Amino acid sequence: MLRHTYATTCIKSGMPAKVVQKKLGYRNISITLNTYAEVLENYEDTCDNAYLEYLEENKIGFSKIAVK
Repeated sequence: MLRHTYATTCIKSGMPAKVVQKKLGYRNISITLNTYAEVLENYEDTCDNAYLEYLEENKIGFSKIAVK
């Protein structure tokens, strides 16, 4: 239970899943992603908001982003 609490707290704090994977010692990222999927989904909204704030702060509009 402590391990799960630690991992979910890391994710909620903004730690990337790949870093959590390494800290927990999982060989495969899919274990981390599957085990903590609910927390990661909730974190997605926070990431989206941070991305939009970054675009706004840096005056980057979607018309300025090059699409390859």
